Amino acid sequence: ELTEKMGRGSLIVLGLGALFGTADAAFCSGSPDDGERTNDFPIFAAEDTMTLVKSIENAKLYEAGPDNARFNVLHVYGSPYEMGLAQGTILADEMKTFMKGTFDYLLEEGLDSMGDLLPESVQKMILSVGAMAALEENAKLTAPFTPQSYFDEIQGLADGSGIPYKTILELNMIPEITKASCSFFGAWGDATSESTGHTYQLRALDYVTDCDAFTNYGMLTVYHPSWEGGVAHTAIGWPGMVGVLTGFNEQQIGISEIGVSFPDDSFGQGTADTPPEKVRGQPWMSVLKDVAQSATSLDTALTIIEEADRTCNLIIGVGSGKDAVANGV
Repeated sequence: ELTEKMGRGSLIVLGLGALFGTADAAFCSGSPDDGERTNDFPIFAAEDTMTLVKSIENAKLYEAGPDNARFNVLHVYGSPYEMGLAQGTILADEMKTFMKGTFDYLLEEGLDSMGDLLPESVQKMILSVGAMAALEENAKLTAPFTPQSYFDEIQGLADGSGIPYKTILELNMIPEITKASCSFFGAWGDATSESTGHTYQLRALDYVTDCDAFTNYGMLTVYHPSWEGGVAHTAIGWPGMVGVLTGFNEQQIGISEIGVSFPDDSFGQGTADTPPEKVRGQPWMSVLKDVAQSATSLDTALTIIEEADRTCNLIIGVGSGKDAVANGV
């Protein structure tokens, strides 16, 4: 299975934390000071911890991880609609609980607490029409730029789970409105222990830890697309999330991103001397999904990102195990 193959491959992607917000980017060229804390948590091999929970048409649900922190690993197969239908069917209860908890938290506390951290255009939208209407409006503004496969998967999720299509669509607009609160780094060559030959790419989601929906329902979804040119890939996320927050594929391409709190004019938007950040364009989690499910090399991954009609200011992390490098775009 993909999770097992990638765990032994030359690109290792780690995802930590929770969800959404804003963050800064920095380049680190030094080393930790003596006495700094180290992360000594083990990296669990999939084959050592995975157990099969349930299997249906186009889906296999596993549990993995240590005894005190088990999480779902879902393999889905087929077209975008078929994979959505399979996930919606096998994880219907988890989707309903996660979505209720997410909306309750973000709309009652999360969005309010972010205040002026939200893009100016989003602040104005929420003030004028309200948070739920802002999600609906954002879906309309980004729809012309979003691949049909994105909507097909959402329709499958709705048909499988019984959750209204509109609710799932609006859930998937929350990351687009809130951007992202995260950190990432890449390490390779002499920067890795004993020059193992591995390329490491880490993405930490620096957000809340007091929301049960985020902390209790994290999962891996392993997509096995049936169409020509589709690339098997793993997405780290939550039930019902269609885009890719962090992921990697069987061609050893890793993908992640961070929000930008203090952009300079090189971003071309969102500064005092440039136009406001765009809200019309392809949602950033859809862009990352395009990379994960289509990129067969670092060059093709970079081309997908560069040609996308992107919206908010982000730095996208792209790593390649084959090329032994990680880039920020």
